[in-house]
Amino acid sequence: MKIKGLVVPVLVIVLGVTWLLNILKVLPGIDWIWTVGLAAVGVNTLLVGGINKLTVVVGPFLMVGSIVFPLAPVGCTAD
Repeated sequence: MKIKGLVVPVLVIVLGVTWLLNILKVLPGIDWIWTVGLAAVGVNTLLVGGINKLTVVVGPFLMVGSIVFPLAPVGCTAD
């Protein structure tokens, strides 16, 4: 299976898990527009731009940012 075929299922699983954690009050209220927007732009950068020097840096950076953004209010990030 190609990587492009795995992107959507993995994103759906990650969004579902974060939504469930939010509903169960494990995570505090999350600004979903920023979180999903950063992840979508990161994945889109890799899919549309292909694999080159720029997209290998920018795409994962945005995706990691979408993971770290909800963790900041919890106190999981260093001050």
